[in-house]
Amino acid sequence: MDRKKRVPERVPLTIRIGAECAFDVAGGGSFDRHWRRMRAGKWERRLVHFVERASGSRTALYDIGAWCGPVTLIAAAKGAKVVALEPDPVAFRALRENLALNGFDVDAREVAIGNGHGTMRLYAHAEFGDSMTNAVLPSASSLDVETLRLEDLPRFDGIRTSILKIDIEGMEYALADEILDFCRDRKCAVSLSCHPRNLWLSGRREVSGFSARLEAMRRTFDLIERLRRARYVPEGSSYPFVKARVVERCLLRPRVKNLDLLLLPSGAA
Repeated sequence: MDRKKRVPERVPLTIRIGAECAFDVAGGGSFDRHWRRMRAGKWERRLVHFVERASGSRTALYDIGAWCGPVTLIAAAKGAKVVALEPDPVAFRALRENLALNGFDVDAREVAIGNGHGTMRLYAHAEFGDSMTNAVLPSASSLDVETLRLEDLPRFDGIRTSILKIDIEGMEYALADEILDFCRDRKCAVSLSCHPRNLWLSGRREVSGFSARLEAMRRTFDLIERLRRARYVPEGSSYPFVKARVVERCLLRPRVKNLDLLLLPSGAA
C-alpha cells in the first residue's frame, strides 16, 4: 500500500466578472483564499468593475505591482493589451501560471519600478507572495530585484483607453514625479494605492508616532494635490471627500490605514 502523503490536486477555479469576463486561476496553495474572495465578489469591488467595464481590444492596462494577477487577468480576458510588472518572485510565478492557464498573451516581467535601470532591495512583510512585499520597511527576509522606469514601458497602436494601476507599497511617494509624467503622457485613468501606513511604520522608528502620522498625512496630501493640479478627478467622489478620508485614516484610527484612489483625466470624468 502506498503510504506516501498525497499532495492535494490544484483544481483550477473559474472567476466570472460581469456577463462577458471569465478566466481560470490555479486553485489551492497560498493564493486560494484570495481567489475565492474574488470569485465571491469580496475583493476590491470598485476597481474590479471599473477595469472590467473599461477594458477591451482598444485598451492598454499597465499593472504595476500585479501580484498574482487579479487585475491583469480581468483586462486580458476582455482583450486588452496588458503590461504586468511584479518583482516578488513567489507572486510572479503565480502570475505566470495563471496567464499560461488561460493562454493570455501578456507582457509580464519580474521587475520593479524605480528611478532607472538598476536594482532595488525588496523586503518580505511576513513571507514573499503575501501581497505586502515592499522597499520601504526593512525586514529579515530580503532580495535584490531589477528595476526599470515607467517611461520605458511599451506603447500600443490604436489605443482608446489607457489605465495605470499602481500598487507599490509606499514607493508611490518617492516615484510621484515619474507616475505623474507617465499619466500625462499616456492620458491614463489611474488606480493608485496610497500607503501612508508604511510611511508611518517607517517614520516612527525615528520620531514620535504622532509626528510620523502627521508626516504620512502630509505626504499623502501632497501626492493627491499634485494629481488634482494635473487635472485628475476622483471617480464618483470629490477631493474634499478624499482628503477627509486621508485625515480619518492617518489620524483617527488606532493604526494608520491605507487607501485606494480611482482617478480619471478631467476630460473623461
